[in-house]
Amino acid sequence: MLDKQKKQRLKFAVKGYEGTSMGDIAAEVGINKASLYTHFTGKDELFLAIYEDAAADYEKLNRTLFEESAGMPVGEQLFWIFQGYILYYHRNTEFAALWTQIVLFPPLHLRERVRVDLAGRDRFFHEGVIGLFSRAIEEGVVCRDSPARLVMSYRSMRDGLLSWMHTVPQMKEEWIRSFWLDLWSGLQRRSDDTQGG
Repeated sequence: MLDKQKKQRLKFAVKGYEGTSMGDIAAEVGINKASLYTHFTGKDELFLAIYEDAAADYEKLNRTLFEESAGMPVGEQLFWIFQGYILYYHRNTEFAALWTQIVLFPPLHLRERVRVDLAGRDRFFHEGVIGLFSRAIEEGVVCRDSPARLVMSYRSMRDGLLSWMHTVPQMKEEWIRSFWLDLWSGLQRRSDDTQGG
């Protein structure tokens, strides 16, 4: 069944919801269309099942990264989570493509449902990283700033780097630390009076 799920994911990732028919999916997994309807009432239910699977993977990854890095100094923990996320999605390009498709381009009539669900699932990561940046500020490791704003910088660098790694094959996984150090040194050097900008 896992191979069939992977094929369903890939079809949605490549063609998107609108471009994928139940017939396409049935053909991809090697069953007839009628058999597919014994498992799913329609494309919406299949899409939501695939979304559920992908979102559960996302949650599990975040929890694992936090558990693995618990007890590290705050800067190392932030790097561990940053790097772990990038490596996971870089090494699982099919899953990364699907996740991007779901998050950025869900079907219009399911967009709000996905958005609300994803916000709930993302709470653990978001609050966890806010907590880490709050600790880093208290310890004087980074400049004084809004932890929520620092999280946005963190996510932007992480997601941008991942995107470039998918786009430019010459980019090596070992470079993640270099990009992290650019971000980290910027967070340390920025003075409090530049926050308004």
